[in-house]
Amino acid sequence: LNKYINKFLKSKGNKYCITDHIRSYTFAEVSEKVNFYSKLIKTINKKNPGIGILLDRNVDYLCVIFACMKVGAYYVPFSSSLIKKNLKTQIKDSKIDLLITYKESKHKKKIIFKKIKNDNEIRFKNLSYIIFTSGSTGKKKGVAISQNNYNCYFENISKEFKKKFKAKSLILNGEITFDIINADLVFALIFNCHIFITYENNNIFELCNTIVKNKIHSVYCVPSSWEKLIKISKLMGLKKLNFIKQINSGGETFSYNLYKNLRKLAPSAKIYNFYGPTEFTINSHYIEVKKNREFILDDKISIGRPFKNTICKINILDTKDKTGELLLK
Repeated sequence: LNKYINKFLKSKGNKYCITDHIRSYTFAEVSEKVNFYSKLIKTINKKNPGIGILLDRNVDYLCVIFACMKVGAYYVPFSSSLIKKNLKTQIKDSKIDLLITYKESKHKKKIIFKKIKNDNEIRFKNLSYIIFTSGSTGKKKGVAISQNNYNCYFENISKEFKKKFKAKSLILNGEITFDIINADLVFALIFNCHIFITYENNNIFELCNTIVKNKIHSVYCVPSSWEKLIKISKLMGLKKLNFIKQINSGGETFSYNLYKNLRKLAPSAKIYNFYGPTEFTINSHYIEVKKNREFILDDKISIGRPFKNTICKINILDTKDKTGELLLK
């Protein structure tokens, strides 16, 4: 994974690399931050150490992730909305060695580093990250993704979109503890994109304003967010966003009606529907959505075809209703 980080940081020197709610940072500035966190992580003196991240949505959050990828550590993004009891449970379950977070002092936030004591049991090997799922069955469960799997996803995106992806900027708007953020980061690192980070991921007004103000080329949202974004655009009097080059959607059912509305909003954009469970490393399938209705059933757009090296099998549960489950390997 470090080859993608190194190539990204060495690409454009003093040109802007990341923009958060405070300011824009050059590739050189981001590289300096990544090197700082890399050296910090190396002091743990352990193969594949675990790094917990409990920071605001800003440049440092991403630099810690990049540093982990660079030195072979795994990272665990924690939500600041977690109650202390649940946070302690996730810290214990994820076996992290270091927590990077804030300490409040005189109305200022200072980044601090807390060493975490855990047992010496070797539980994880060659991990890239752990993401705690939404917990639909009760307690949130950590999904551990290996470096090999993450690297495979990088390679798939690199091969599949080498001639398709024309964007030079993208926006991170998803919940930072979900893997939709990783999906965007993969595109950014492979294709050297300027990364914009919204301060509040659930603020559609901020998202729309940031997209328009900075003429963002690539946007990845769940369909329900796209529906809201279209409505807000109309309220703002924005008929067409011709600067958008790629629209990515995933996480929910994509309707043909939504596609038609997106096509009106961004007539020049390529529109893709992605699908994949968190446990399988971000996405397993994708399809470019076009006017051709060949892959549409009851207004629902297909999840498309799988990435290479992905084995799919349908396990039929009810032959009458033709329902079943998708098995992936």
